[in-house]
Amino acid sequence: MSGMKMWAIYDLEDASASRDEAADTFYSLCNIDSNLCQLPKGLAVEVVVLYVGDMLFMPPGKFHKVYMLLMTFAVGGHLLSYLTMHLSEWSCFLDQLHGSLFTNQEHQDTLLVLHRMVVAIPRLSHCKLYHHTMVALCTMVLNPGQYMPQCTSEDDDLPHRPGKGGKKAKGRKAVKTSKNNLDSKCCINQANEIANCVLQVLKLDSAGAVSVLDDQPYNEVGDEVELGGALAQFQAY
Repeated sequence: MSGMKMWAIYDLEDASASRDEAADTFYSLCNIDSNLCQLPKGLAVEVVVLYVGDMLFMPPGKFHKVYMLLMTFAVGGHLLSYLTMHLSEWSCFLDQLHGSLFTNQEHQDTLLVLHRMVVAIPRLSHCKLYHHTMVALCTMVLNPGQYMPQCTSEDDDLPHRPGKGGKKAKGRKAVKTSKNNLDSKCCINQANEIANCVLQVLKLDSAGAVSVLDDQPYNEVGDEVELGGALAQFQAY
């Protein structure tokens, strides 16, 4: 709207890195105690300058820093997509793990939107769905406590519940469930049923779903999946 913003956008040089490897690389970038004099090994950076009238689309899971050299006013928003759920899951996972270093943002309605995205899956015959993105979406809905941002208070009115899974999930405290949930119990239950059914169609249990996310390249969508009539029972909801 006014002023200018400089965005430093980082990418991994090794696109096949696992999400643990990627997390460690970016952690070295964000750790202010490391006193970096040059870019950590394995990372590349691009600088984008936005002026009045410019817009930047930032995919999920894209590490970036922002500099403002002038008094600046800007507006922005965010969205969730079935095609990038694997990156959104990874971002939320890191937010819970290292949120004090990685972000100053909190999107309070994320879980609410994820529930509705799962409830809509039985009607997505016109959309292409992919293995890793579906696993990521279902895992976030079934284990929301694993993805609660560090900046979230236990007293916030968020429909989080403690969850399990993930190699680094040990030691996380349980999260209280607020009485004033933003999501209806009916929608939550329906989303959980559909998410479990999707994982069954993909022949995965909770441990297998975690392995898919942990052991595959963090930005890999996986093969296209056909859920067929397995979810027909949920189309009337």
